[in-house]
Amino acid sequence: MKKISLFSLVLIVGFSLVIGLNLIFSFNWVTAWNLFVCLAVILAPAGVFLFVGRLLPKKLFDGEKWWFRVGKFQRIVCVVTKVKSWKDKIPVGGRVAGFRLNKLNTPRSLEYVNRFIQESCFAEWLHFTCFVWCFVALIFLPSELFLNMSLPISLLFAYANITPTIIQWYTRPRMIKLRDSLLKRQDAYDKEDAEQGEYV
Repeated sequence: MKKISLFSLVLIVGFSLVIGLNLIFSFNWVTAWNLFVCLAVILAPAGVFLFVGRLLPKKLFDGEKWWFRVGKFQRIVCVVTKVKSWKDKIPVGGRVAGFRLNKLNTPRSLEYVNRFIQESCFAEWLHFTCFVWCFVALIFLPSELFLNMSLPISLLFAYANITPTIIQWYTRPRMIKLRDSLLKRQDAYDKEDAEQGEYV
């Protein structure tokens, strides 16, 4: 039996407590409806962001764009959160977004690495957009639901999205470094082939 990760456990326990406690202390259709509205307003737009993101030009999700460059702040966050020790325990959502890590047979091929970098940019955009929306959504929800429903649900969903965002900050620079290494190796092979061709 596969061991459940702390990440998943926090989300399962968190959402169960929020929903369960609200229903226990006020078991009626109004409470159930309010919970549904909070969950829908906070969580549902993630599907819209995913759909819209896939319609955007792929060139926007280029690791060389300034908005996807991992700066000093992001690197500090990676160090402080010790992302290296837990990044592999977070469920991979790439398959849902249309990309599987093992889709190509040669993980170290230039084609795979370039696609990985692009999907990493897309994942960062999607998760960070959802993270921001978690707090924007609070504006559209009734203030009387703030403490017992909307805020805890927003915080849980924010946690669910900021963790994969940090993983992208950690992983993508390493994939870019690998890509540059593969490009140098390819250039060296091309140069060698060109030199050999002169003597044929």
